[in-house]
Amino acid sequence: MRKIVVILLAIGLLALAAIPVLAEGTFPAWNQFFEQDTAGWIGVDVAGPGGWCGSISHYERGEGPVAPSAGHGYAVVENGPCNEHYTKLGWLASGPYAPFGGYSTSWPNGGFVTELDVYLDPAWADGTSFTYFVGMQVFDPYGLRYFSFDVVDQGNALLVANNHAVDEAGWYTFRVRFREDGGQLAVDFELAQRGRVLFAQSATTTAFTGEATSSFDASNVGTGYSWFHNISAGL
Repeated sequence: MRKIVVILLAIGLLALAAIPVLAEGTFPAWNQFFEQDTAGWIGVDVAGPGGWCGSISHYERGEGPVAPSAGHGYAVVENGPCNEHYTKLGWLASGPYAPFGGYSTSWPNGGFVTELDVYLDPAWADGTSFTYFVGMQVFDPYGLRYFSFDVVDQGNALLVANNHAVDEAGWYTFRVRFREDGGQLAVDFELAQRGRVLFAQSATTTAFTGEATSSFDASNVGTGYSWFHNISAGL
């Protein structure tokens, strides 16, 4: 059994970020392929309210435990202490987050998608787990809401989002689609590998607040951020 395991990230972090000079509701894609650095991901090394917790490190092909899913770079995220600001607010530990290059100021035309490749290994110790959150903004009244997707080792497989059992080590794509359905918000989670969707399911309620996804007017929603949390010790 491995003594140290890590969560590995590569390629497809995709979101729609705000650029004020564009037409209302039009936003470009933001990508971080981890080819040169981990810019745009924020952890304990950033002070104040703009910082957070945990760490993210850049690796080149040939370094670290695996090869990247594509290209020559990838990143490792780990749970860790929070910066002084969030420690004082009661947060003791978590993983880093990424605001997708910025936040939209309105609902992006056609909705938006976040996508990230994550290395999963069913050889992780029994009970090893982490939670992947994707957040959104609610404009009026302003607030943040989250959708959570758990990964838990169950002995010979990893259960992803309480649905799909992963029994083969490798890179998997976590894709979350925010779309409009009759004027209301709809959110779908997809797990894919090598371009093939393994399963898809609707995220029907928000994490923490337990609100129905369909209770949100899509025109009152914008992009938020991606966040790793509750990463098991040593993972």
